Amino acid sequence: MGANGRLHWGRKARLVKAKRAEARLVALAALRQYGCFDGVTPRVYDVYWYYARGAEPDEDNVLSRCKALLDGCADALGVNDRFWHLGQIHRVKVGTRDALAGRVELVFVNRNS
Repeated sequence: MGANGRLHWGRKARLVKAKRAEARLVALAALRQYGCFDGVTPRVYDVYWYYARGAEPDEDNVLSRCKALLDGCADALGVNDRFWHLGQIHRVKVGTRDALAGRVELVFVNRNS
């Protein structure tokens, strides 16, 4: 759901809530599986955006689509995401039948900012 999309506010709110909850669950699973961030709060993140069709997505649209995902990750970590900083946006074109098409990854990196 892009920033330029025109949805009824009620439908949009349900979609955002669902994406945030999904991101929280995925982040919690990663934290349990890998034991990441023991005693450390991440501050910098990179975005990997895999797209299959059309032109490379605009940077501002990529970020707006990641808002609910970032909020879900912050919920899982129990932190306020206002202290996080964007490192880089990687836009990767893949084939339309590629399993990565439409995938977004938030990667928290160990970089000072």
